[in-house]
Amino acid sequence: MEHFSLKNKKWTDLLAGLSICLSVVIITSLITRDTFLGILPLREIELRFIDQRFQRRGEINVKDSSKIIIVELNDESYKQIPYKWPWPRKIFAKLVDNLTAAGAKVIAIDVQFMKEDENPENDWLFRDAVKRSGRVVLAGKINFEAENKINNIVKGNLSASLGKERSVVLNERENFSNIFCDVDTLLSFVNIPEDIDQAYRLYTPFIFTRQTKTPKSYPTFGLAVVNKYLGIPAGRTTSVKGNCFEIKDIEIPAYSRTDFIVNLYGSGSTFLHHNFYEIVDDKEIKTKDEADYGEELNTWEDADYRKLFKDKIVLIGSTSVEDKDLLSVAYSKGERSGDNTLFGIEYHANVIQNILTSDFLYTPGIPAELAIWLVLSVLVFTLSSLIKRIKIKRKFILELINAVVVFLLVFAFIEISSVVFVKLKYIISIVGAASVIILTYFGNTAYHFLKERKQNILIKGMFSHYVSHNVVDQLLADPDKLKLGGEKKNLTILFADIAGFTTFSETKTPEELVKFINMFLSEMTEVILENEGTLDKYLGDAIMAFWGAPLVVENHAVMACRTACRMQEKIDMLNKTAEVNFKLRFRMGINTGDVVVGNIGGEKRFDYTVMGDAVNLASRLEGVNKEFGTNIIIGEETGNIIKDSFIIRELDVVKVKGKKKPTRVYELIGHKENENAVNKLTQLDDYFNGLKLYREKRFEDALKYFEKSAGIIPEDTPSRIYIDRISYFISNPPDEKWDGVFEMKTK
Repeated sequence: MEHFSLKNKKWTDLLAGLSICLSVVIITSLITRDTFLGILPLREIELRFIDQRFQRRGEINVKDSSKIIIVELNDESYKQIPYKWPWPRKIFAKLVDNLTAAGAKVIAIDVQFMKEDENPENDWLFRDAVKRSGRVVLAGKINFEAENKINNIVKGNLSASLGKERSVVLNERENFSNIFCDVDTLLSFVNIPEDIDQAYRLYTPFIFTRQTKTPKSYPTFGLAVVNKYLGIPAGRTTSVKGNCFEIKDIEIPAYSRTDFIVNLYGSGSTFLHHNFYEIVDDKEIKTKDEADYGEELNTWEDADYRKLFKDKIVLIGSTSVEDKDLLSVAYSKGERSGDNTLFGIEYHANVIQNILTSDFLYTPGIPAELAIWLVLSVLVFTLSSLIKRIKIKRKFILELINAVVVFLLVFAFIEISSVVFVKLKYIISIVGAASVIILTYFGNTAYHFLKERKQNILIKGMFSHYVSHNVVDQLLADPDKLKLGGEKKNLTILFADIAGFTTFSETKTPEELVKFINMFLSEMTEVILENEGTLDKYLGDAIMAFWGAPLVVENHAVMACRTACRMQEKIDMLNKTAEVNFKLRFRMGINTGDVVVGNIGGEKRFDYTVMGDAVNLASRLEGVNKEFGTNIIIGEETGNIIKDSFIIRELDVVKVKGKKKPTRVYELIGHKENENAVNKLTQLDDYFNGLKLYREKRFEDALKYFEKSAGIIPEDTPSRIYIDRISYFISNPPDEKWDGVFEMKTK
């Protein structure tokens, strides 16, 4: 009966815990999601966390790769154009004509032409230029006050919609603050939705309006530009497909039913900028500087300058503070207060770049987010329960520990969400997760408090056999000694990877595979550390290490090669155990050269690592083993250093993928004191003779030597590779410029 009672209590605890966790998730959904109660202060905190992640990620340089150019209506242009604002429309006509002639693919003008020009001919010139170009996107604005009135009328709420005005006029030819809206049917809206804190993070792909007699959806400015660039018919809006907005083959992840989150790349200097007046500065227009100095500059007459705009998306808009088109956005450099601003045209540019490169920000979606919260709640409830089971006289210490754990979990989730944002471009709700953690802790505390009062003796009996759980120690280096940056050093780098690991892994259960990998990496790491190496990182089943830093190792190339040989011996020993049911091979690439070594990364997150061409070459040499069927390949500089201590053989002069300069590569056979290595060397005379003749293009003679070498060592893959290569050259002789370099096509 006692056993049954204990078992029943466990089920009670489990059900109670699940009930609390589910309740926490429901409450959190109600107070944090806009679709329910949506407490505004919590929403504002969430927005601050989104901004913080942008700032932590930093600026992304797209200037060189982007097809977008911003033409600025700025103070300098207002000064240089010899007319007062608003300029005659002929200036804009010239802009369109010049950019069209230069080959711009899209010309998008974020200017509302609300009134007719004083000279009707100027309007005609602009209208004609737009028609002839066929590449222009014009901008309009929707009157949301009028739109709301119409919507209320449709809903039957006449008194709320009209007030003292008893009618609303619908105009089939509504121009939406742009008298040229009928010139090119690709009219767009520049209205951008703002968040509750008056900042801009979202973008609406289309806007539905009833202000015309025929209700219609129009694309927003950024989407209209994309339509024009992709050749989509004018006026076409995105379609809704599941949780995405679809435009051609591009799926834009939706944040809500009407908008998506803009992945901001940085400040206003993200895209290429040019002054408006430079585009129209030709022989026909005299700028202020030209008038003042009496010298014709004519920037647009420069052919090289015009080439900059070929096949580009040119966005024309204001970057003058006085025009009040400055938006508060999520990205901030954090250098000063108020530096989180972008001009409207720059915001549109970010949107267009997002879409054309499919560089979007994602959210998990309601089901996935609720699942994350539930798992997090269960984890917090379990951890809190385990801590409360610790036997201690002063219970308040346990609550302090619990409070610390809750704080650490919140902090850890913030850090994880930042990494997920930077690496995977997912925005996970931090306020929601933090609310789940805190509410679960309080729910757990309340539950245990009530339970302890009722069944204190039974609880002690149930948990008396449990072992106490210690708080995991945090192993952090002294932050005052960790500084960003590195130094140039001559080091030796090793990359090692298990050949055929995928096939091997298919023979293991996940548990067996993890156990094997842990054991294998431990063995290899021990060899590296025993030989004065520095472990850089694990890359799945692969290892990266280097010698010569942070401690100076005078003979670092020798130590790296000694390590490789010892690791190969470990592999041979492992192949004889029951852990491996087929022969494992460990491919290694070793290279020596000048690299940058040090604490490399961001101010808050960095690693002690190496970088440089020598590192990349070491990685490529590991892959060259696949071509020659070898286990250890070393670079030319490494070979020159260790040739007196180790037995090596030249394999080839190769040009690895991603490198223009060829390099001589060697197979590391073994130490000169190793009997097996010495024996193999005595069998390679024919190979070396064949290689010499091959370089002299004496292919028939070389073939005989390689065939003899392959006969002596049947398993020698390099000899057989040269047999195949020479057979091809005999039938297809190389030209006179042939230098014997073999170009690798794969990594």
